[in-house]
Amino acid sequence: MNAPDSLTRSTPHSVALLAAALICAILAVTNVAVAQANEAAELVRDGRTRWTLFVPESAGPVERFAGRELVRYVEKASGAKLATASTPDAPHTIQLGLRSAISVAAELPPAKVGFDGYAIRIQPDRILIAGDNPRGVLYGVYDLLERFGCRWYLPNLDPAEPEVVPNDTNISLPVGVWAEASPLEYRICNASSLLFEIIPERLLPQIDWAAKNRYNGLSWQAHHEPGRVQTEIEQMADCGALDAMTERGLILHGPGHCFPFFLPTARYFDKHPDWFGLADGKRQPHGGQWPIMNFCWSNEAAVAEFIHNAEAFVRQWPQLQMLYMVGIDGGAVCQCPKCAARGGSDLIVDLFNRLSDRLAETAPAVIVETVIGYGPLQEPPRTAKPNGKWRGLYAHWGRHHRQAYGDADYAKKA
Repeated sequence: MNAPDSLTRSTPHSVALLAAALICAILAVTNVAVAQANEAAELVRDGRTRWTLFVPESAGPVERFAGRELVRYVEKASGAKLATASTPDAPHTIQLGLRSAISVAAELPPAKVGFDGYAIRIQPDRILIAGDNPRGVLYGVYDLLERFGCRWYLPNLDPAEPEVVPNDTNISLPVGVWAEASPLEYRICNASSLLFEIIPERLLPQIDWAAKNRYNGLSWQAHHEPGRVQTEIEQMADCGALDAMTERGLILHGPGHCFPFFLPTARYFDKHPDWFGLADGKRQPHGGQWPIMNFCWSNEAAVAEFIHNAEAFVRQWPQLQMLYMVGIDGGAVCQCPKCAARGGSDLIVDLFNRLSDRLAETAPAVIVETVIGYGPLQEPPRTAKPNGKWRGLYAHWGRHHRQAYGDADYAKKA
């Protein structure tokens, strides 16, 4: 049976109707997309907010600090203060915490590959900020604050160069979902307030700035005078710097050239002169006459006491999670027969193998570092093998700063 002509032939009129229907359908889809793209979470309107903040009961100090930062900057920008929520399920709630503690984790995107990551989901009536670790929660808050205009270009040291915080009684955040993470595991800020002296009035703003710019640690180079290591870290504690690092999840890296502090001349030289470096047939205290000598790295008792003192220091100051220990700057290796036979580079590997083995048992969270290829340690070790529990930073003694390690004509590239 043949179909009616009206079903088998297209007339100009039917083509026009079909085209119009298609255009309407396209416009409808486009309008839906535009509407979705224009959706936003209206956080503050006319200086008022109906939003609340929920932080899980299980949250640690970094997550709670992150919550306080969010409340502080929203209020600073708009005058509106986020109230505390008793439940994460109420409408217009911002929920922040570890990914594992977020009650609606299924709504989050997968964690991004990397370190200190976080995920954010913004909906018109709900915002989720989930960190892969506590630092990630704080970074997620700073990401959200940057979305409505906060900027931290410089540490807040000069009143003429303040941090940038918008002044707006209306704050809206576009609907969206994303995840971020750093490709670098360690991002250490070299702050001027931690270089050979502690400058508290500069240090606290620099700690704050480092966290906002997603550093996860600060590097401390103590003064070369042996007693200054203890004095300086006590200064950090007294001025609140260590607490400021702790609540931001930042680690301390240091104290740098510090061997004399962990085997001080005043305590040991008179009783144990053989623990110290031999030069021209005479044992030299740390910081003595030229040549400036490191302690005797082949003396078993000296090494054991050095490691004992380093372990005690780490246990006293848990913020020091990257123990960076280097011999006397420019100091020579002991000239005793045992040190001469083993060689400085092999001895330093032996020393840090033993130190890292010990700390792996008693302070496993601590990362151990030293400098190799520096001063008297320029030749590669002959037989000593690193145990894989510490990190060696290569620093070519005498390299001109215009010569990069990566240059094709770098003299010691091999």
